[in-house]
Amino acid sequence: MTFGEKIKQLRQQKSLSQPELANLAGIEQSYLSKIENDKSLPSNDILRKLLAAFELTLAELIDEQLVKTDGTRLKQIPDIESYLASLQINKFIARRRYLTISSALIVLAVTLFFCRF
Repeated sequence: MTFGEKIKQLRQQKSLSQPELANLAGIEQSYLSKIENDKSLPSNDILRKLLAAFELTLAELIDEQLVKTDGTRLKQIPDIESYLASLQINKFIARRRYLTISSALIVLAVTLFFCRF
């Protein structure tokens, strides 16, 4: 699913027409049409307006499938680029924590093993 398809899907789930969503977000209907048809990417300001109109957070909008299919284009939007970078950092920190704990447990197990003899 592309970003435009996601926006269109969200609009349809809220039972909004393009003019209604455009009015809620404070943008032109033709611009919303371009976004939904993947002919244009929104700026940070427009993205924030769309999120406010949908009453969503960036985390709720961006899912793994969207990143896989449209991630390269989405990184052109600074808020999304920052969000994706923070996700990568969090994954790195979690991996490092896992490795540290695993290493400590191995050292503890080996120590306990040799203390018995």
